[in-house]
Amino acid sequence: DSRYQYVDPPDVSLKNLDLTDKGRFYVSAISNDTDESGATATFTVRLASQPASGENVVIDVVSSDTGEGTVTGTTNDQLTFSSSNWSAEQTVTVTGVADNLSDGDQSFAILLSDNSSGDSRYQYVDPPDVSLKNLDRRGEFIISSISGNLYEGGGTAVFTVKLKSQPLDNVTIPVSVSDSTEATISADNATHLLFTTENWAADHVVTLTSVDDNLSDGLQSFYVKLGADNSTTDLNYHGIDPQDVVVATVDDETAGFIITDVSGDTTESGGQAMFAIRLGSQPSSDVIVQFTSGDLSEAEVVTDNLTFNQSNWNGYQNVKVRGVDDNDTDGNITYPLEINVNSSSDSNFVGLDVPDVIFVNVDDETPGYTITSISGNTNEFGLKASFAIRLNTKPENSSTPVQLAIRSSDTTEGIVSTTSVEFTDTNWNAYQYVTVTGVDDNVTDGNQGYFIEILPDNDTGDLNYLNKDPLDIYLVNLDNEQPGYIISSISGDTTEGGGEAVFSVRLMTQPDNSSTDVTLTFETSDSTEGTVSPNSVTFTYDNWKSYQNIKVTGVNDNISDGNQIFYVIINADNSTDDLNYRGFDPLDVPVVNVDDDIAGYFVSDISGDVYESGGNATFAIRLKTQPDNSSVNVTLSFSSSDTGEGTVSPDNLTFTYDDWNAYKNVTVYGVNDNLTDGNQTFSVIIEGDNQTLDSKYNSLDVDDIFVVNVDDDTPGFTITPISGPTSEDGG
Repeated sequence: DSRYQYVDPPDVSLKNLDLTDKGRFYVSAISNDTDESGATATFTVRLASQPASGENVVIDVVSSDTGEGTVTGTTNDQLTFSSSNWSAEQTVTVTGVADNLSDGDQSFAILLSDNSSGDSRYQYVDPPDVSLKNLDRRGEFIISSISGNLYEGGGTAVFTVKLKSQPLDNVTIPVSVSDSTEATISADNATHLLFTTENWAADHVVTLTSVDDNLSDGLQSFYVKLGADNSTTDLNYHGIDPQDVVVATVDDETAGFIITDVSGDTTESGGQAMFAIRLGSQPSSDVIVQFTSGDLSEAEVVTDNLTFNQSNWNGYQNVKVRGVDDNDTDGNITYPLEINVNSSSDSNFVGLDVPDVIFVNVDDETPGYTITSISGNTNEFGLKASFAIRLNTKPENSSTPVQLAIRSSDTTEGIVSTTSVEFTDTNWNAYQYVTVTGVDDNVTDGNQGYFIEILPDNDTGDLNYLNKDPLDIYLVNLDNEQPGYIISSISGDTTEGGGEAVFSVRLMTQPDNSSTDVTLTFETSDSTEGTVSPNSVTFTYDNWKSYQNIKVTGVNDNISDGNQIFYVIINADNSTDDLNYRGFDPLDVPVVNVDDDIAGYFVSDISGDVYESGGNATFAIRLKTQPDNSSVNVTLSFSSSDTGEGTVSPDNLTFTYDDWNAYKNVTVYGVNDNLTDGNQTFSVIIEGDNQTLDSKYNSLDVDDIFVVNVDDDTPGFTITPISGPTSEDGG
């Protein structure tokens, strides 16, 4: 370009300044800003040139706002440089200060000034100040540890929350649980925590209450969700999400079964007994329980299976068993009812070893005869009476029948309809009837007693019946010329449960005239076995041939004394004006009171689980019947199947003749084993009294009590808080 060709630009003149003429400082940039959580920042200072020998350069170092930051790493807030250390960088550390105010990031400076110096080059030279910010602390929360685990059997756990700094506006934190089937929660206002400018530093309590889910689901972990406040105008807390809190619930359900005592014995005559069963915890799917007889020759199962589901798991269902007659004289036989869980059931229950339920089948075969009561007396008008007889057990085989001869001891008073009865192995248990007819002897001889004699078979090949003599039947042939009484057979037995029986009575002849009533009074030979009502009846000239009913009621004596025979005593009228009946004593009426007292024990359910932390549980026990007499005691012993999980107190209880029906408590204490072994089941072993003189209770055992010891050991670590921050100068 011809315009620039040969054009000479102007030169530029300058000076090279001697830096040693005036002292200068090298001040580094600040490493970072501080913050209100105590974060530090650093910078360094050194001289640019060596000061004169023997002269020091001293610099003051101060914060422009000690409410935002303070200086460390200096001596008396000063840096001193000498002719020997002038080139070594000296570090100044600035630490942020918390003011508990949500005031945003605040700027401040570290002011550097030359305090004094004998070196004229540095005298009055002001080093540059260092500017930085103290960052306002973002909203933080102080959350305590949870107070402990929850237990499904009841109880609570708590933790607290508060703010770390005062907010400019209200801060509302929503609170909820991740699994409402494990716990419910309550806070300041049920579902949230409210922090204000006044209460921000106060602990706000969050309370958790356990929920029992009836499931055997083990230890369950869940968490308390603490949400963020997305509405507060305080930007330091706006949208800040606190840390959630982890909680664990200890399960109180153990898969198993609860089985009641059996209702009684089965009998070979087909008598039934039962017990009830339910699950110990709610299943996750159906549980099918199957029942089989351990001895089909003694019993058959009426209820062979039951199904439990999530709805009916805690409702008792009955299991019935019926006795089987084997026609053998084998005595009372003990047999088990076996319980198994179908393999398609809830896996928590499959494979459980369910104890067998023990029954007794009462034998009904004892060689002998069953003879009914005679239906009444005969009389000389030809009144008939009858009775029936059968064998108690089957003859050994078809070649060993049993033949009994039957005859009247006085054929002038009564005759029999048959002279013999024969029982074989096919008709042995069928009643054969014998009718007795009164004979009129045309003699005024009064009422005459006589027997129907039943003679033993002295030739049968069945040794159980050879020469076995049945009881003879006594009856009275009523003279048709004599006064007397017609008394019906009693309708049946009484029972200790208040069961009643009735018989009837009337006169045989009309009293002399309308002014000669006949009054009979009634009482029982043993008022502890039965009572009678009414206690008197009156027969008049008009009603003498009308039957009047007498009711007998059984009495409960609380004694296991078997069936007891007593009599209704009919007392003669010793004051009637009818001389035919004055002092004429009717026959007493025998009655059997059927005993309902069976030796055994009443045992209550245990009150709950025990805990390794020291919780205990109790159950109570007493006898079902009174011991034989005041000198006979029954002592039960108690022990734990696993003393590493639980102990029992007391270790024995004694029941006497006086306090047999008073419940006595047994306490089970949990034992802490310091092992994380989960909830452990053990049993309280109850041993019967093998030394008591009461034969009913001697060696009569009691079902053990199953107990759960709830574990209190949870694996984990305990970490202490850090002692403080580190620093770049080795702190």
